[in-house]
This record gives sequence, C-alpha cells and structure tokens, in this order.
Amino acid sequence: MASGQKDYTHQFVTEPLVTRHKYGSNTVDPYMLNEIFNIGGPGRILGGFLWLDSSVTQKASEIKILVDGEFISELSMENLNKWNLTKDKQYPNYMITYDEVNFLYTVGISSNIEFYELFTLNYRENEGNSPIVRAHIYYT
Repeated sequence: MASGQKDYTHQFVTEPLVTRHKYGSNTVDPYMLNEIFNIGGPGRILGGFLWLDSSVTQKASEIKILVDGEFISELSMENLNKWNLTKDKQYPNYMITYDEVNFLYTVGISSNIEFYELFTLNYRENEGNSPIVRAHIYYT
C-alpha cells in the first residue's frame, strides 16, 4: 500500500492555464548586478530567452536567476558554452548563441522553474561595458 503525499499527476485540469509573458530591456552598468525584471508569484516559468546588443565581448558576464530570494544560476556565458550547457533543463539557463567574432549572445531560460514569491532575472556585467540586455519570458 502506498503512503505519503497524494498523487495529483493524473488529475484533469478543469480550468485553462493562463499564459502570460514578460519582457524588458536595460542598459546595464559595468561591474554591477543589474535587474532586468521580476515576476511576483506564485508561478511557473514556461521558457524564455535573453539576448544582448553589444559591440564588445561579454563572455565573462553572467545571467543570474533568483527564485524566492535564492540564486539558482550563476554561470558566465563563457562557462555555459565551455561546458556545453545548450539544452533546455540542463541548467536554469542555457546557451543558444555564442559568437565571439560578432559579439552575439543569446541565452535561453529553462522551462518548469517554479517560484512561490518572486522570480528575478539579473545580469552581472563583468567586462567593464554597458550593453543593452533584452529578455522575454513566458510564465503561468
């Protein structure tokens, strides 16, 4: 006989889930943790991406995701690329485009990140520049 929490896996959803999107951009300050935007909870991230308009390298800079006050992602773009974190759900964020010649960077935000109070998307600029950081997130 099974024990523990009730299994809700096979229950039917009687109301449709409402999908929302949040997008924003920010010209970030060098060597600072810059908030791009936040989403109040509870909720679940369905996916998204962040991209940069930069004329110089940003390989050492980091996308930092905060969930309910705790950092769950702190790798630089160089390390995401070096460790081949290029697929959804391998890590809270993953590399989509890493081009050090044309300085093109796109980072995906993994799906199924659940938050109860606050989801915050931050960018830590570590190269001494002020790129424009843009992001788009889908959540419910």
